[in-house]
Amino acid sequence: MLPDASRSLTKRQAAVMERIDRRVPIKVIAQDLGVSETRINQHIRALKDLYEADSLGDLVEKYREDNAASGAQNVKGSPSGN
Repeated sequence: MLPDASRSLTKRQAAVMERIDRRVPIKVIAQDLGVSETRINQHIRALKDLYEADSLGDLVEKYREDNAASGAQNVKGSPSGN
């Protein structure tokens, strides 16, 4: 697994991950963000690779652990994620 400092998310990945963490359905995430369900699934695959997760549940668990360990999410383009 990557060190916390190396696991920076883009703004879009963060938006997708926050919704996944709240168990929002993929269809609703796509509608909220104005993209296709296929695009959301591409983000999910990239997030699974980044977090080295085998399943959506594993992804959420690792995301929560990462946030608990770092205290705040690193987002590229934000003051704390640069």
